[in-house]
Amino acid sequence: MKTWLQRWSQADAIVQKIERSILVWGMLTILLTGVMDIGLRLALGWGLGFADTLARQITVWLGLFGAALATSHVEHINIDAFSRILRRRGLQINQIAVGLACVFMSGALTYYAIKLVQFYRGNTSSVVTLGYIDIATWWLLLAFPISFGVMTSRYLLHTLEYLYALRGDPLPWSYVTTRMEEELSRREGTEVSPSTQAASASASSSASAHRAEGGDA
Repeated sequence: MKTWLQRWSQADAIVQKIERSILVWGMLTILLTGVMDIGLRLALGWGLGFADTLARQITVWLGLFGAALATSHVEHINIDAFSRILRRRGLQINQIAVGLACVFMSGALTYYAIKLVQFYRGNTSSVVTLGYIDIATWWLLLAFPISFGVMTSRYLLHTLEYLYALRGDPLPWSYVTTRMEEELSRREGTEVSPSTQAASASASSSASAHRAEGGDA
């Protein structure tokens, strides 16, 4: 099981690289087309008619894949009042319960996003015009099921990692359990001891190394 989870984590590291590429190239495309549009309008009196539409479509993709990428390092918006007052075992159980809820909700969003794409795929008259090119709407909507599916996968992976931590057998490459240990260390004392800091640094390095290996696989 641990080997399977490690391979899952390594595959997710590759997906993260793809997401970062989408974000970088998406931002560059918005900036370049926007600057070109403004420059052409000032110099020649006409611009790129599709620039605004393209920027809107790319912005949707950036928002979705940016949110998916945030879940990889547990950097998404998290509103959880109980975690502030719980101790070690209670916090671990809470994280598992929250993780299962996130898996359910993001899984439901994935399902309905797929249904949305299927609906527009059956409607051949629904297109988005970019200049002289007509793109079927369902192609642009693919970002929804893909991003929600990635989120579901990550929430499930994190929940399993928290489950191993609850059993007293934390996974050495797990980023989420490393962060939880750091949070617990801050709560259990006014100051984190040097040994705890060294352990956290070692765990973080181990997690980074395992993810790097996954990226090179």
